[in-house]
Amino acid sequence: NNNNNNNNDSRARERSNSEDNRGQGNSSDGALRELVARLVDRSSLYADLEAWERRMRRRCFRERLCRLAQDKYEPLVASSSSGSWPHFLRTPTGHNRISQWVHKKVNEAANQRQRAGRH
Repeated sequence: NNNNNNNNDSRARERSNSEDNRGQGNSSDGALRELVARLVDRSSLYADLEAWERRMRRRCFRERLCRLAQDKYEPLVASSSSGSWPHFLRTPTGHNRISQWVHKKVNEAANQRQRAGRH
């Protein structure tokens, strides 16, 4: 029976890992999700947590940042010559602007955790 529990735990971890990598939402924001995921996952945010909790918190944080970025930058993306997230993020200006914004949000979250006594 203990072996059965280990198999269930293993399957749950595999589902969690696949959910981390699965894009959600429509394909037009896939480029945004990829950029945000790459930047958040390279950061040390939540590095002090166990792997399963770090994955969960980063996934939630990535999703929140994508929603915030879409709300904040959609008018700029729509009015740019490209008109879509993939094209916008391929431009140096668009890529740099979103990257800097994500880094700022990661730093804010890290500082907030530090003030709260979590590293």
